[in-house]
Amino acid sequence: MKRPPAVLAVSLALAFGMAPLLTTPPASAQSSAQLASTASFPHDRFGAPALVVASQNNPRLGATIVMFSTGARLIVKPTRFSPGQVSVVASFGAGRSGVPENLVHAVWATTLFPVGGTHQMSYSDLDAWQQRSGHPVNVTLVPAASAFRLQGEVPSGELEAELALLTAYAREPGFRSDMATKIASVGQMMGMQIEGDTAALFTRAVQRTLYGSRYQELPEQREIEATTGAEMPALLERSLAMAPDIAIVGDIEVDAAIRAVAATLAAGGARPVESRSIPSIAMPMSGMRSMDFVNASAASPVRLGLYWTLPNYRSGRRDDRPARVAAAMIEARLAQSIFPASTVASPPVARAVAPADIKGGGYLGIVFSGPGMAVPQIRDFSTSILKRFAFGRFTAAELAHARQIVTAEHRAEVESNDWWAQRLGVVLRDEGTAQALGAEAGDQRVDRRAVAAVFRRLCRGIAPIIVVSNSAGPAANEGRLK
Repeated sequence: MKRPPAVLAVSLALAFGMAPLLTTPPASAQSSAQLASTASFPHDRFGAPALVVASQNNPRLGATIVMFSTGARLIVKPTRFSPGQVSVVASFGAGRSGVPENLVHAVWATTLFPVGGTHQMSYSDLDAWQQRSGHPVNVTLVPAASAFRLQGEVPSGELEAELALLTAYAREPGFRSDMATKIASVGQMMGMQIEGDTAALFTRAVQRTLYGSRYQELPEQREIEATTGAEMPALLERSLAMAPDIAIVGDIEVDAAIRAVAATLAAGGARPVESRSIPSIAMPMSGMRSMDFVNASAASPVRLGLYWTLPNYRSGRRDDRPARVAAAMIEARLAQSIFPASTVASPPVARAVAPADIKGGGYLGIVFSGPGMAVPQIRDFSTSILKRFAFGRFTAAELAHARQIVTAEHRAEVESNDWWAQRLGVVLRDEGTAQALGAEAGDQRVDRRAVAAVFRRLCRGIAPIIVVSNSAGPAANEGRLK
């Protein structure tokens, strides 16, 4: 019943085999008691523990929000989704939205930040320490739209050690001289992998088209070549010096999480606080003209994406679930149709996606692979399906089947510590997100009227944004608004 993931959202930066190049092998830690007495880990004191100045419970989210005297904020949600496990996300600064224009080309390289180790321990030192200790604490940096995130997923008993390691990376980052060499080496491999992967090329084109270069996670070749590695301090130092927003979700007691954060990420003197906001993006222009398809050769296979903007789900309108059901209905109807667009190897995919930390970034998209000559037919056939659905021309069985698929997907999402940690971190940045998250996470019965309303909005004379990528190699029109 579960559908494969689609290449529709900005969150798919690590798709298509990119993860081994963009993530960092885990560094391990000992328990907090061992950390304080082991000379091989010098990061054992972060200043006086912070004081709790305010605390409140949010029953709808099942979470506790804590304000510390140093400006750090914490949100804790105890769960039993994965017994004995906990996810931690520490958000710093404004992320991609706050990067100066002259440094946007190098944001991709921040994912390699952990390989620099800390000021006192190189990555080789941490690796050796890992071999000795055997405790699975890990560090990953994600350059998200609204914040740079240091994060990890660990056994509950390792929470204090995980927080100590994250704090060491944030307080004493290891911007070493050999980092530029490492970034150049990985960048070259990553560039080759992207340019040789047709799915990655298409994803990159979609990201640039829908979200713009600032929020595009897969870099262009020219951006990789322009990145020296020397940009890392300018990209990260200011953000890491700010008071973090920490989300902890998993098999943990609230009081234990508060004590651990007070002694690590929140400890020491007061730090600057990032304003509570998340970025907005302008809606791309859309259009449909016959010249849109002049680069699609009749002889070559292409990937085609059709994208319709969705309302901002923070507006209070509960459109997220009906849009997902609508996408599942489109995909099922396309799968039952026989026309030149689809192939057995790559059936049509439809998804409704709304990034958690970008306002105005929601889209319903349909992705095909097929011969270039079929692009106009694909476009017309897809829009005709939307129009039929908008007039209510779908069966109760189609609606029930789509609801069943989306319900299963939704249940898997909301029973994930990581899913909650990512979104609760955004709640600390944008209070309006809390209400939307409560609706997103809760049970919602999607009826026929709600789904038909989604289709009617998609068919109100607004042409979809079209992305066409020649699967034989980089498309000449890649990244352009169509």
